[in-house]
Amino acid sequence: MKIFDESAASSPALLTFYCPFDSEVNPEKDLLVARCAVWAKRFGLGGGGDAAEVYAITGASLVAWFFPRARGALAQVLADYSAWAFGVNDRVTPPPSPGSTLDVINDIGRWTRIMRAADTFVDDGSLIEAAARDVFRRLKVVMTPAQLHRFTTYQVVWMWDMTWVTALRERGEELGVNTYLAMRLSSVGTYATLGYLDAVGGIEPPEAELRAPKVLAACEAGFSPPAWTTTGTPC
Repeated sequence: MKIFDESAASSPALLTFYCPFDSEVNPEKDLLVARCAVWAKRFGLGGGGDAAEVYAITGASLVAWFFPRARGALAQVLADYSAWAFGVNDRVTPPPSPGSTLDVINDIGRWTRIMRAADTFVDDGSLIEAAARDVFRRLKVVMTPAQLHRFTTYQVVWMWDMTWVTALRERGEELGVNTYLAMRLSSVGTYATLGYLDAVGGIEPPEAELRAPKVLAACEAGFSPPAWTTTGTPC
């Protein structure tokens, strides 16, 4: 007996059951991608060239699909930041990573300091640091102080979560289910993505509301699927 009918897997009724929201994409998507590609090549993401364009497509598409109502300068700087973040992730987590755990910790320490104070390391930084500096200077213009603080905090937490991935990779031990799931949930960017919501929505919700257990559970559930579906070892 056939238990599951594959032909119905993509039916509107089934998709609506799992995600009862109308799909939407930012009408500025192509413009976001084009401008982000110019920006990514200027800062040599992934070594420049085709790699920079791939990061641009990935970063701009994330903003276009996840935050379809972001517009103008805010949408563009979030697209550029997202491209940068994907580039940073690939420098830190894939096997083999370009650097040791000590190198990664040093890099993340510098990057997160630039996130908090964009004018740090101006005279001795790399292109990837210059890209971060450019983004966070622009974010300061398009976000309120409260929105920027929350966004930055979420991104910094995510960056340090990635050091766990680097350490686990270097140790080379087989991961248990609990360790793997906990590591994936934090390092894949689940919490980092939440940092976009205030600015995109033009809101400043009180901390008590955001920290309500049901709100946290809903956010984790909503952003967890990428953590389980992205392939790679260990991230």
